Amino acid sequence: MKNQKTPDKTEVLRLLPSIDALLHTETTRKLLPECGVKHLALLARNATDLLRREIQEKISNDAINEEDYSRENLLKQAEENLETLRQNEKKTSLQKVINATGVVIHTNLGYENAIGENTRLILRVHPSNYRIVGFTASPPLAKLAELAHRNDILLYEDAGSGAIFDLSRYGLSDEPIINQSIAAGADVVTFSGDKLLGGAQSGLIVGKSETIEKLRKHPLYRALRVDKLIYAALEATLEAFGRESTLSEIPVLRMLSLTNDEIKQRAFAFSEKLSEKLGKNSALQIEITNGTSVIGGGSAPLVQPATMLLVLRHEKMSASELEKTLRLSKPPVIARILEDKVLIDLRTISETEEAELFEVLASIF
Repeated sequence: MKNQKTPDKTEVLRLLPSIDALLHTETTRKLLPECGVKHLALLARNATDLLRREIQEKISNDAINEEDYSRENLLKQAEENLETLRQNEKKTSLQKVINATGVVIHTNLGYENAIGENTRLILRVHPSNYRIVGFTASPPLAKLAELAHRNDILLYEDAGSGAIFDLSRYGLSDEPIINQSIAAGADVVTFSGDKLLGGAQSGLIVGKSETIEKLRKHPLYRALRVDKLIYAALEATLEAFGRESTLSEIPVLRMLSLTNDEIKQRAFAFSEKLSEKLGKNSALQIEITNGTSVIGGGSAPLVQPATMLLVLRHEKMSASELEKTLRLSKPPVIARILEDKVLIDLRTISETEEAELFEVLASIF
């Protein structure tokens, strides 16, 4: 309930805690080892400034509650601001998030007459992250290889996403298969190490040994080569392909290979368990509906595998407020909003992450 009389701004601001008082709280004592004295003092100053602005905004909007303005409560609010500022700083580094969006991977040639005395190669780029529709065509790679080699120039294909085997059974029917590109006559093929290959973020160059050796001797090779950690990650990924265990070992391919029935079973089991945990009086409501996932990450823009979506609604929060609550949870849950509903796709959530997602949703009342 609002006060009958708005407190005087000067009187309210006098109750703000001093920097010294804030630096002697339990919150700052816990943060001291990781922040250091100087940085902690800066955070305390910023936390107090933030509280001052919040008070001024409430006064201007005539939205003041009397109990907000005791010294004790203001000190507590300043502590909360300080802790929030510190958490926001830590979020600038790498952290784990739960991908509930259903986006599996969160990245034309004419004119033979164009070949001249200065032409050194023909480049064909696979449109991984876009499609050209309408009156358009792309020549087969084998014909381009014949054209290139007849003119004594190289054929280079940028295959984009890096499909090592045929993924047509999962809806990706137009992704170039790397060994087939080499067999069709490409001298050099490049592709991503982190998309459909499912490995570390990198770029791979494969092709005819003579051409690859020339590239290795180029001065730029040392500047552009990856480090040992990426080599180790790529080696582990490629060994999984050699064992033919990619669908169980490589997350991106496991997500792509999930059938609608598998996701449906998981969705209904998860929904039933969560509804039982929340109880009938919970403000959070959960339903299940048909939907589609997205390949994403610069791969197969037209492919949208069928899936089952968890639909979340909250009696006291809008869809955007609920999405923000999930995004700021620990760990953060990244969902999507459609028609004022928050959607969660279990395709991009591993079985081991389901328990964490369950705890996050169960904590929302």
